[in-house]
Amino acid sequence: MHTLPTDTLVLLLHTLLVDITAGAAAVMRLAMCCTAWRDAVLRSDAAAQLYAQRARQLGGTSLAPSASSNATVGTGTCVGHLEHIPARVSTCLEQLVVLETVSNLGGASLYFDRAAATLRPGSTRARLEQLIAMLHRHRRLQVSVHGHAGAAAPTGALDELAEPRFSLAAVVSLHRAKAAANLLAEAGINRCRISLLAWGDLVGSAAGWARGGHETRRVELSFSLDGVQLPALGAHYQNLKPLHGPLKGTVDMARLFGFGVIEP
Repeated sequence: MHTLPTDTLVLLLHTLLVDITAGAAAVMRLAMCCTAWRDAVLRSDAAAQLYAQRARQLGGTSLAPSASSNATVGTGTCVGHLEHIPARVSTCLEQLVVLETVSNLGGASLYFDRAAATLRPGSTRARLEQLIAMLHRHRRLQVSVHGHAGAAAPTGALDELAEPRFSLAAVVSLHRAKAAANLLAEAGINRCRISLLAWGDLVGSAAGWARGGHETRRVELSFSLDGVQLPALGAHYQNLKPLHGPLKGTVDMARLFGFGVIEP
């Protein structure tokens, strides 16, 4: 049986990785059925360099090996039956699949109605459904829900409190994060995989989002697999600390704030 040269297979790997409609998912499917592909490409240094290059293009993320980098992946994993593939390789490929999915969706931001924790209809809900499907396909994937509110968030009695974390912007951003987390949980995503963070208007101000514009009324989802953020958080998060979080599981708003907060 004729076997293609390694250089040819690596070229094919490069072609698949740069095509967002095929990408790492196609690479994994080939690995399940082609011994030459598996042995000559997936284990090669050239392949590792291509993974890293593709990851940088998609989100500036450095792919990291799993903790058991010398092990092999058994059957029944979220990346398919790759029992002969080293775990570090399958992990890199799985990370790339996540990056490609988020990139293909145009990001992982969900937008909300003004001064509310109600998702806007249309593309926001369609994007959420696709992200939920991704979380079901990749069962080890963790998700962080970053809630935001605009600089024009409504003012009121809460603004009289001294600490920024009790401002209305903080409350609204946490309500939005909670609302998005609840939608994930209702769709079957285990709450242990979900973390909530509330940023108020800190990130929006740093990013220069238009004051009062729809882009400030958002939740951003970020994902992680084996300690790698997929994609990496934007530069506007640097040197900032969330007003609340990360919080795991069900968030009791009344207990958190020490008084009754009306659910939006």
